[in-house]
Amino acid sequence: DELTYSLIVPNGHLNHHEIYHAFHTILSEALLALNYPVNLHNHKSNDNYLKDSYKNFACFNRPAFTEIKWQNKKIVGSAQRLFPNGLLQHGSILIKGRQSKVLKYLKMESIQKEKMEFELDHSSAALSDIDSNEISKSNLSAAMIKQFAKYGVNLIYSDYVKEELLPVKQDILELFII
Repeated sequence: DELTYSLIVPNGHLNHHEIYHAFHTILSEALLALNYPVNLHNHKSNDNYLKDSYKNFACFNRPAFTEIKWQNKKIVGSAQRLFPNGLLQHGSILIKGRQSKVLKYLKMESIQKEKMEFELDHSSAALSDIDSNEISKSNLSAAMIKQFAKYGVNLIYSDYVKEELLPVKQDILELFII
C-alpha cells in the first residue's frame, strides 16, 4: 500500500536539483509532523547507478542527493523527468508492505530477483516499519497538503477507485514486464 504523488513545475522557477531538495525538505517536515522520525539525508554519491544494475535498479535503492530516510533506509522513492516547458517530480511513499513485490512483474532469473529483493528490502522501509499504527492515504495526504501550503504550494489529493484504473491497468503491467 503506497501513496503516489506527482508535482508539475513550469520552467523558470528553480532548477531541478533545487526542486528535488525543496520537495523532499517539505515532505520530510510533513512526516516529522506526523511523528515519523525521518531525516533528510544529504549525501551526493559519485557512483554511477547504471553500473550495478541489480543494486540500483529502482528509485527505492538508488542513491540521490536529498533522500528521506529512517534508520538509513529510504522512505520515499522519487524521480524527475525534465521536459522543454517544465518538470515532473513523481514518486511514492510506502505505507505498508515491501517494494520488492514489484519484482514479481519482471521476467528474469530467480537468482537475480533474489539479489534485487535483498537490496530493496535492506535499502527501503515503509511507514508501518516505523509505526505499526497504519496511517491512511487521506491522512498522509492531508499532512502533506498542510505542510506544502505553508510554502505557498497547493497540492491536490485524488483517490481513484479501482474501476477508474481498470482501463489503464493492462498498459501499466505491459510497461513492467520486460
